[in-house]
Amino acid sequence: MRLHDEKRFSEICDKFFTDAHETTNLGTYNEKRLHLILKRFACDDPDLYEARVGKYVADIAEGDTLTEIQTGGLYPLREKLRYYLTETEYKVRVVHPVIYSKQILRVDKDSGELIRSRKSPKRLKQWEIMQEIYRIGDFVANKRLELYILYITADEYRYSDEIFRYRKKGRYESELFPRTLIKTFRLCGAEDYRFLLDGMPNIFTAKEYGAEKGVSGRSLYATLNLLVKLGFLTRRKANSRSFEYAKV
Repeated sequence: MRLHDEKRFSEICDKFFTDAHETTNLGTYNEKRLHLILKRFACDDPDLYEARVGKYVADIAEGDTLTEIQTGGLYPLREKLRYYLTETEYKVRVVHPVIYSKQILRVDKDSGELIRSRKSPKRLKQWEIMQEIYRIGDFVANKRLELYILYITADEYRYSDEIFRYRKKGRYESELFPRTLIKTFRLCGAEDYRFLLDGMPNIFTAKEYGAEKGVSGRSLYATLNLLVKLGFLTRRKANSRSFEYAKV
């Protein structure tokens, strides 16, 4: 499957990295670069890019399928998805990348000298993606909608002015270069979300779910609310301070 090809993803990223350093100046738009890489990864034919579909423009129109590359949050796609799924007969594929891990490289802005590099301490927590999926929760049960979550690694180049170069923190401009595809996670239709209830009893509280799955805060309640929306759970008052959830 095209969106699972880790080797091909790395080859496309390497090509964009080489071209950027050979032909462009500092300041290439990070999100635009990531968007272009993912568009190429999803479809090799530029003639299929930027296709008018009613009042919208799809990133890719290939046969009976429209593809949207969404490098930011999923919420802005809501009205577009609503239109595609109610006013057209197209299948819809949403490609959404998330940074799994990142290498930060501090570089002198003028000379290009590498000052230092380090691994970012931040790591994607898998449950965080549920907050984004919940924002398009009205559509995820539709079998015409495929959601592809791409877990990727990236290098972030931070270009320092001379006066700030040896400070741990300071002013910088940055460029993000995607590097590798760790895995691709596909979700299509309500049943693909049922795994979120694996190992849970028939009745439980949010606290019990969080303890079992290792999730908390907004990610916890986004997951439970999505499962309620999909009809896998009902929610009722357990007491004045909490709810309990029951499998349907």
